Amino acid sequence: MKKLLVFFMSIACFDLSQLAIGQTLTPTQLAVIKCDSATKLADKGNIDQSIRLLKEAVQLDPSSVRYPSELAYSYYLRKDFPAAISLLDQLASRSDADEKLFVFLGSLYTQRSEPQKALETYRIGVQRFPQSAVLYASLASGLMKSRSYYSALENAENGIQADPSYADNYYLASQIYCHSTEKVWGMLYGEIYLCLDQMRDSAKSHQLSQLLYATFQGAVHINEGENIFVNFSDIAIGNGAENDVAKLPFQVGVYENLMLNAAQDESVLDLYTINLIRTRFLKSYFEKEINARYPNVLLEYQAEIANAGFLDVYNTWLFQAGSAREYAEWLAKNGSQYAVFQAWLKANPITLNRSHFFNSSQYSWKEKPQSIKIERKITGLQD
Repeated sequence: MKKLLVFFMSIACFDLSQLAIGQTLTPTQLAVIKCDSATKLADKGNIDQSIRLLKEAVQLDPSSVRYPSELAYSYYLRKDFPAAISLLDQLASRSDADEKLFVFLGSLYTQRSEPQKALETYRIGVQRFPQSAVLYASLASGLMKSRSYYSALENAENGIQADPSYADNYYLASQIYCHSTEKVWGMLYGEIYLCLDQMRDSAKSHQLSQLLYATFQGAVHINEGENIFVNFSDIAIGNGAENDVAKLPFQVGVYENLMLNAAQDESVLDLYTINLIRTRFLKSYFEKEINARYPNVLLEYQAEIANAGFLDVYNTWLFQAGSAREYAEWLAKNGSQYAVFQAWLKANPITLNRSHFFNSSQYSWKEKPQSIKIERKITGLQD
């Protein structure tokens, strides 16, 4: 919610230094000055005075959506939710209403325990702004809380396509897929989220690191004296050939197959062996030139990390929350290397945009939604 409010309040106000001494102010200029003063007063906790100035600004320049939007925010700060919602509802029908207004209004309905009104607000917002990743994420999050997981997944993936650099849609999609029969996409989306997230100690990152570790351990079955098998997908082998050159689905033909081969020499699963398995997986992916048939921006980024000499550190960093004791022991021995890696990671973030991103539908075959089985209740979501 804190990030949302900063996002909503990022409105530029009039620069007083541009006024010439003695210049007569127009109503529009005066409205901007009152907005500027009101914002500063609100920051200092003088909410009532801020509201008074913003009401005056609205009267001076009723054509601008900025001042009533700021007024709604001041009502929010005063915890007068009915007044804030009433004002935003009126503004939502205006042609100059922006995506931030719908995000804010939906969040107010959520805080008032009116989830259906929040969902309807987000749906209208997505219709008005079909390229808004933040609105898709807000809608997907609300749908997840109502356990409408298939709709939530669709919106989260639409949000990824709308803006591949916006992290929260990956978080939501990973949560759903990791609690489904198609865990492969959850592993990939979750890793992308952790690469995008710059607050590595955030609750979301910690929780998702734990989830990826648990998902990996649950999908790779290593029993001493028995055959190793993997289960990141329930899609039947051989389905989905769409042209003359039959392909196995990526989930089976690439991800599970390479993971199975990479795990053959291991007898236990921990942070150390997961790193070995993922290293072999990545090596095979490029040595067999699978990247030519199934390009993947995340695996390309892993190769960049490997070329810089940090793949083992990266893999440990990625799954650190899954085994706190093992990670603490590793960090005690590799603290200096980890610090160098952190600096490298900050200077070399994963680059995603609409022409360079990953989405589960990018390959030649994609499972039908009804073929995915999702757990009835997903818990532990972070706001």
